[in-house]
Amino acid sequence: MDIKQLNSKIKLIRTNGAKLDALIQEAAIGCIEHAAAHGDVRPANQLWDAMPNGSRRNALGMYLLQYGAMKLNTGKDKEQARFKFKKDFETDVAAARAVMWHSFKPEKDLAEEFNLSGKLQSLLKAYTKAVSDGQAIKASPDEIQVLESLAAALRVQENIKATIKLEKLAA
Repeated sequence: MDIKQLNSKIKLIRTNGAKLDALIQEAAIGCIEHAAAHGDVRPANQLWDAMPNGSRRNALGMYLLQYGAMKLNTGKDKEQARFKFKKDFETDVAAARAVMWHSFKPEKDLAEEFNLSGKLQSLLKAYTKAVSDGQAIKASPDEIQVLESLAAALRVQENIKATIKLEKLAA
């Protein structure tokens, strides 16, 4: 793919993403209105299920719970119906329209995300350096065994990734 094609795809993502956000907003408002008028949260559950991978589903859920006559279903059937009707709820559609669904539960900055893989690699590097420098390791034998097992597992994982990469290059 050349840079022109890449830039075209990025522009499409921006345009289609904005359209999807607006479409979800319209559907969410419809779900809120429908729940208030009919005591039926099935459309909200259908919208929840329809959210694509990579979408901010929890932001939508918090939006619906804030403005819609619905509550979170925590029962055994929560996978089939995420929301239940909430009686005696004053629905304010104008307030819901004034706020975009995706403003709820903002994403964390990438720098704030916890990078477990990076932390493990850093720990293993520090441990390996301490051992090679002859430092005394203050840890139980079980803790050292767990760390060494983890190091071995990560090496296997890296070898598998390298093998797959080589196989793709050879194909």
